Amino acid sequence: MRILINNHFEQAVILDMRRAVYARLQRLPVGYFDQRASGDLMTRVIEDVNSVERVLIDGMEQGSVAVLGVLGVAVILFWTNPLLAVVALVPIPILAAGALWYTLTAHRRYRHQREAASAMNALLMDNLQGMRQIKAFGREAHEDMRFGERAEAQPAPAAPMFARPTGFFAIGLKQQAPNAALVEKPWVDGVSLALGWSTVESNRDVYDFSVIGQTLAVLEPFGKKLVLAIFPFPVPSYLTNEPGVQTYVVPHSGPGFLTPVPWDEFGLARWEALFAQLANHLVPDGTQDGRLVPLRDHPLLDGLACWPMGMNGARDIAQQTGQGTPIYTLAGYSRATLAGAIIRSTHAVADRFPGRFRYLPFFRINDNVTSPTLDVYLLGAFKTEFFSGASPPQLGLFQENMSCTGPSTNGAFAMFQEKTNTYTMLQALQAWLAPQAGQSNATDGCMVMTVPGDRTTAISGPEAGIGRAFTNFNCRYFEIYKDDLLHPGFADEFQLWHNKLFGNAVKAPTPSVAGSDFVLQVPSEPGEFFDVQHRVAFATNTSWLTLQTNLPAAPTNTTFRHINGLISSASGFYRVWRRP
Repeated sequence: MRILINNHFEQAVILDMRRAVYARLQRLPVGYFDQRASGDLMTRVIEDVNSVERVLIDGMEQGSVAVLGVLGVAVILFWTNPLLAVVALVPIPILAAGALWYTLTAHRRYRHQREAASAMNALLMDNLQGMRQIKAFGREAHEDMRFGERAEAQPAPAAPMFARPTGFFAIGLKQQAPNAALVEKPWVDGVSLALGWSTVESNRDVYDFSVIGQTLAVLEPFGKKLVLAIFPFPVPSYLTNEPGVQTYVVPHSGPGFLTPVPWDEFGLARWEALFAQLANHLVPDGTQDGRLVPLRDHPLLDGLACWPMGMNGARDIAQQTGQGTPIYTLAGYSRATLAGAIIRSTHAVADRFPGRFRYLPFFRINDNVTSPTLDVYLLGAFKTEFFSGASPPQLGLFQENMSCTGPSTNGAFAMFQEKTNTYTMLQALQAWLAPQAGQSNATDGCMVMTVPGDRTTAISGPEAGIGRAFTNFNCRYFEIYKDDLLHPGFADEFQLWHNKLFGNAVKAPTPSVAGSDFVLQVPSEPGEFFDVQHRVAFATNTSWLTLQTNLPAAPTNTTFRHINGLISSASGFYRVWRRP
């Protein structure tokens, strides 16, 4: 009977503990998960709960028996022969000292053991998630060796914690300052201002950074941030006219851009001179009554792009389009030369703007060597230089093709592989509601339009891409076209995702098909109440209809389904709001 009661009690305790830990995890802000590996969290939920359970159950039972046994024997000894009892208890101080020493030192050994278990679980979790990539690149033997080394190694120091750039930043400003109507939106955290090299340097040492000051003036009243991207094209004409400069054409719309090759010494020197001048450019600081400060010190400057000189990001457009000359066929090319040039271009920005986040546009890229591929080679060089894991990352990874279907984990393999080692950042492929002239409507595949061909009647918007990027790439930073950020039909979803990014959202909207069975599940605690709301069209109907109100919460997770009547069978979008 004792065993039966104990087992029932043990299982009830461990169930309650595990549910409580899991419920607590779901309610933690996103930043908590940025700083911890998946395996570490799995160890906490599964193994650590078991360890605590053993202390509570076995420890209490065995400890009680031991204490009562000692007290009982001591009482009998003193009752029968006090002198013999004193002699028998002489070793007690020595035993107590030994127990104290063990107690004070054992926690370090147990901590090392738990850290080693967490590291093993983290490696296993990452490898299982990336198994397709491991097999695609024939890395099975390498990963097997890593697993063996991790199993035999001493616990490594914990990975450094680091902050990830977070929020929605407006793009599509056409090299102009934003207006207040955009910046004042509560879900807009700032703007990403993109400027061409020839725009800010029309001739050698002739600079014009006025639009940067104009942008900061608009942002300051709202406290919003600036991310700055200086594109290495089109280049000032003096660069390509300089004798001895090696040039090639980067394919682009129209004839493309004539630019120095990425490793051209004169081009690299001028790229470094540009950012030295930019870092020292004086701009008014509204927090100091308009006092002029160097741009590198302005409190609203949040981050900068690190475009490699002579390249449209770390990629080869000629390979992607079949137009122009591939980089690896140019005179002077070698893998080491290209990697060194990109790293030098990156340092041109990073070294002059300390304390800001920086990102490198990184894509698939190949040359005439098949193993390892060029992009794998470059990633290894960048990791060694910028995010080796020994310190917080000095460089993030970026792509500009976010949609509800892209980028794929293969196309953005570097972001997928390194998402726990550095920060990842994505830009929308194009505006959902107002694609740029000349672009294909690539994101139309992400949309279901109630009126065919009319994008304003779509019931799916940018949140489809945001959710995918958030899940697949641990992405917290999104560049979104201003037309989408300003569209009233997307306002609720941007606000909801903005809350989620900063740790206080409940649930993103869920699409439904009439008559289907789907689930909305939200973390909850006893005493909370929810409203379930619905709307049919996403962009044309900005109001939500409350279907059920004041629904009581379950102890840890509350589930709303079609089939139990809490949600109607109408098609459209549903969401759950926690009532204040």
